Amino acid sequence: MNKVMAALAILVGGLDAVLQLGVAFGVHVTPDQHTAIGSVAGLALLVLGVWFHPSVPIGKTGGQ
Repeated sequence: MNKVMAALAILVGGLDAVLQLGVAFGVHVTPDQHTAIGSVAGLALLVLGVWFHPSVPIGKTGGQ
């Protein structure tokens, strides 16, 4: 699971680089779009971090 989280962190962190590369090659991205994409990616990383964290019980637990 640590590898999944590390890969997701790299993906979210690299998102800005991908956006900047797109802008350099003529893809028009407004500042609002850039902020929205970063926010959604950050939210996805946060949700997956909570989902995979070992101390957060999600779904069936052993006591039930």
